[in-house]
Amino acid sequence: MHRFQKRLFSVVCLPFFLIFFFGCSSSDLPHSIHSQPETIVVFVPGYKGSQLYQKRNSESSSPIKLWLNAAQGLNLITPDLSLKKEDGIYAEGALEKITLIPYLVEVPVYKPWIQFLASSAKIKFFVFSYDWRRDNTESVLKLESFLADLKKKYPNRLPVVVGHSNGGLITYSLFNSKPQLFSKIVLVGTPFRGGSGFLEDLVLGTKTGFNSKLTNSCVVSSFESVFSFFPRKESKWDTANVIKEEDGTPIQNDFFSAKDWSRLQLGPFSKESGCNIPTSGFQVQLDKAYAFRNSLDPKWKQGKYPPVLVVSANNRNTIRVVLGKKSVVENEKAVNNKVENWKWDIHHPMFAPGDGRVTWESANPPPGIVFESFLSEYEHSSLLNDPKVQEKILEFLETKSKE
Repeated sequence: MHRFQKRLFSVVCLPFFLIFFFGCSSSDLPHSIHSQPETIVVFVPGYKGSQLYQKRNSESSSPIKLWLNAAQGLNLITPDLSLKKEDGIYAEGALEKITLIPYLVEVPVYKPWIQFLASSAKIKFFVFSYDWRRDNTESVLKLESFLADLKKKYPNRLPVVVGHSNGGLITYSLFNSKPQLFSKIVLVGTPFRGGSGFLEDLVLGTKTGFNSKLTNSCVVSSFESVFSFFPRKESKWDTANVIKEEDGTPIQNDFFSAKDWSRLQLGPFSKESGCNIPTSGFQVQLDKAYAFRNSLDPKWKQGKYPPVLVVSANNRNTIRVVLGKKSVVENEKAVNNKVENWKWDIHHPMFAPGDGRVTWESANPPPGIVFESFLSEYEHSSLLNDPKVQEKILEFLETKSKE
């Protein structure tokens, strides 16, 4: 995903809106689309892919739509999306489309994909929406409960679960611990191995249409889920060496240590972000993200789990390494009267092939997992709108599993 320059939007820039699921309006999707079922399909959207609402004080009043509507995209209103323990915000439905100019310029997000599956009389389709700001482990537990409810309604049918991006991580985490809940899974543009690309969001924030405050760096830094996108220092399969000095020297750091974020002035601790975050509370966020990443380590023997289809892309420049420049300045309060200052060149990273948001390297599951792979030519947020991907998924659904 990339940031926008401050300019008027044109049809040419619409694909970039999709990368962040940005826009000026959106509309609801039904939780399920009724047809004569043969295969149950559950879709888990990605980061920013579920609509968010907040209950009003009055029970008789309709809820407030916080993500996403036209007024927010046009910078007319900016609700506070910062994550709080009890904020009354909940998810309902997937983000269907982005409307820039009503009836004139509307960009589909998940609508083509959902309509594709809904067009088959052999499929009963459900959307599992979740609050993408919250701890991914919390969303995993809710997905487990969602699948348990489906099993009560359809005791003889195990679902195929399709997860996009962060939704793929959530799906895979549950699949990893309880594969018996699934008949198959499809993981699309999933950042299994982590990376440093999300530092861009944590330093510069992201612009939602004309609104630069809705998901600015400090708001995004309050989200618990996003720190699951970073690799673990000690992991043998997470992406390594994702931040380096200007000369290419790898920087030793632990993305799950608040002290390292503060020491290296990364993300919300950078001068550019302008955030003021206490390291104690921040460490709690990192601990949750670390526990979730550990849930991705394979737990079962090869071949003892249902079929897996992985969809990715390798035809776009995608951030692989963020470069930093260190300077040492005098400080009487510091040890040895010196302190390090770091400046991160977010605008000029090192790239690797990927889908524009997730590198192809990161989109591959942990070693030892048998999976079928399919390459798309579409960018990250539009992978499921690729007709070839849709055809491949339908073929995967119809293929009988080997006993």
